[in-house]
Amino acid sequence: MLWRTCIVSVAAVTSATILAQAPPAPDWPRLEAETLQHFQALLRFDTSNPPGNEKLAADYLKQVLDREGIPAQIFALEPARPNLVARLKGSGRRQPILLMGHTDVVTVDPAKWTFPPSAPRETEDMSTAAARSTIGRTWWPA
Repeated sequence: MLWRTCIVSVAAVTSATILAQAPPAPDWPRLEAETLQHFQALLRFDTSNPPGNEKLAADYLKQVLDREGIPAQIFALEPARPNLVARLKGSGRRQPILLMGHTDVVTVDPAKWTFPPSAPRETEDMSTAAARSTIGRTWWPA
């Protein structure tokens, strides 16, 4: 009987310890609002290619990463067309992942749009800004 009590006690303490160490649940409404804010900010930058001018978007993203404590560097062969590189180091226990994207967008003829191409516009279920939604996003295992 004593050994059953010990096993139950150990199980209870172990369960309590594991549950106490679980990370808090994300605040999804706050994260959704923040994501939309950054998305719309990026859409407002005219990074039409040609000529490109991705510097506006790269500088904005670097400021966001700096505020979050994520080390980031900007590299540029052409001053107006830089690349932003940020790295979060892992423990090495899992395969790394590479997030890659581009911030230049195709040019559009503003006369063919009912709202300015670089002006985000929220509808019931999405945010749009003409061809600005072509901002690239790609996920690759590294």
